[in-house]
Amino acid sequence: MKKVLVLVTLLLGIGIVAGCKNTPSKDRMNEELKKPEVVEVIEEAIKKRDSKAFTEAGKIKTYNIDYDKTYYNPMGGIEVIIYVNGNQNLKLQYSVVKSNNKYEIGSGSGSEELVKLLKRGKISSVIHIDKKESGMKKSTKIDRYIIRNRNRRRMYE
Repeated sequence: MKKVLVLVTLLLGIGIVAGCKNTPSKDRMNEELKKPEVVEVIEEAIKKRDSKAFTEAGKIKTYNIDYDKTYYNPMGGIEVIIYVNGNQNLKLQYSVVKSNNKYEIGSGSGSEELVKLLKRGKISSVIHIDKKESGMKKSTKIDRYIIRNRNRRRMYE
């Protein structure tokens, strides 16, 4: 019984050490983030949020990666925190993943302040369907969907 316990403890210890060895160091992660391919992928992701980013007309003018707060994501990839326009309240968080020797953004999120900044000045995308003009007698699925989403938007405004 003692031999089994010692063996299990030894195997567990080896597994923990091997797992820690596979985790990249902070320096290696930061070097990876400074590669031109990664910078290009991050800038593309930012441009998806603001199509006019990095121009006079865009709301996102600049960005800074906080290299002190990068960390390895156990699900794979490097978690990156980006500050927009030099403001720490305008924050993006992306997961940079390497698959098939290409870098991609695995997932991302933005701070509430950044979302508000990007939404400001946009025209609502809700479409109003006039049933009398279109000749519809019953509410269609798309009509119910539009009305339901319009009501949700009102709750949060």
